[in-house]
Amino acid sequence: MARAQSIRGASDDEGFGVKSASRYDFDGAAERYDQWYETARGAMYDRLEKKAISRLLPRGGDMKKLLEIGCGTGHWSAFFSANGYNVTGVDVSEGMLMRAKQKGLQNCDFEMADAHDLPFEADSYDVVGAITTLEFVRQPGRVIAEMARCAQKRTGQLLFGILNSLSLVNQKRRLRKDSPYVSTRFFSPDELMRLLTPYGRVDILVSGFVPASRSLWPYAEVYDRVGRLLKRRNGAFIAARVRL
Repeated sequence: MARAQSIRGASDDEGFGVKSASRYDFDGAAERYDQWYETARGAMYDRLEKKAISRLLPRGGDMKKLLEIGCGTGHWSAFFSANGYNVTGVDVSEGMLMRAKQKGLQNCDFEMADAHDLPFEADSYDVVGAITTLEFVRQPGRVIAEMARCAQKRTGQLLFGILNSLSLVNQKRRLRKDSPYVSTRFFSPDELMRLLTPYGRVDILVSGFVPASRSLWPYAEVYDRVGRLLKRRNGAFIAARVRL
């Protein structure tokens, strides 16, 4: 099924080239990438984001297959595996992939591939997901089309986690000169809806509503629940599902 290249065998001449396919070179950040999730702020956002994705993620099991675009160090790969999926993770960063492979995650394989030209046959996966990946690719529309091509027709689903352009938190992230977000493109819920609607039925959930004061972070899940109940549109994280 897969004709993905090995980590060391990828060619920069295919598609955009594995190095130029991303707006940011993550190789230099690979060793410290997971440290974000070990901080109080990172752990808080991680919990909220996973709760949001869990609401849209179909039930795994029975050897269901999930293709993860922009898998990085395998942080979300581990989450998908724990939810019953056999995961194929792809990324353009050799450093990130090396870190992912070193973790020895169960039911996870990792390959280097350009999301603009995925090296997999059509109708190959039950779910194709991309968590905080579209923000970094050169042509989001082309990546979405490739994801839809690789998903099972009629029964397959696309799954996205997106940083919301309406969020003040995300807007502030761009102000740091050393931040990877300086060169990214964030999306609003409406922009994401327009991108995804041509492929099927779209469900969007805005999350990532957190208190500004650190002393109130223990109540972040309550703040997030209230934000969702009020149907606010400016949460830091957008979870989206497309049923093909």
